Amino acid sequence: MQTDREQTIMATNTDGDAALCEMREQLALLKGKLKEEQIVNAELMRKAMKNKVRYISGTAWLSAGAAVMVMAIIPGVRRQMGLSASFEAATLLLMTACAFFSWFFHRGISPNMMNGNLKEVAKQLQGLRRNYRLWKR
Repeated sequence: MQTDREQTIMATNTDGDAALCEMREQLALLKGKLKEEQIVNAELMRKAMKNKVRYISGTAWLSAGAAVMVMAIIPGVRRQMGLSASFEAATLLLMTACAFFSWFFHRGISPNMMNGNLKEVAKQLQGLRRNYRLWKR
């Protein structure tokens, strides 16, 4: 025969096993939700980075276009305002360098690269930032 204490211990073990099973089910459910959340976060990161890359590319094309426009109008401005030929040459050289380096820095950057590995994309964007810092010096 079982004593009251043994019956209490057995009932507690049965309740504990049920509680343990319930906790395992909850843990599995939470793990599933976490996986879904990570997928959503990765997609949001890709979308945000894609928008940023589009902005950066658009800015680069705008600056390159502005440089080309300046190169086209500077000879007429020089004649009209009576500026020196050395000023025109220096301006044309600077604008040529700006247009070239804008193209050179952005040659591998495009919104389509977001379909690849995010670590590789981050490396490319870090390289772009490094090039910008070097250019500003």
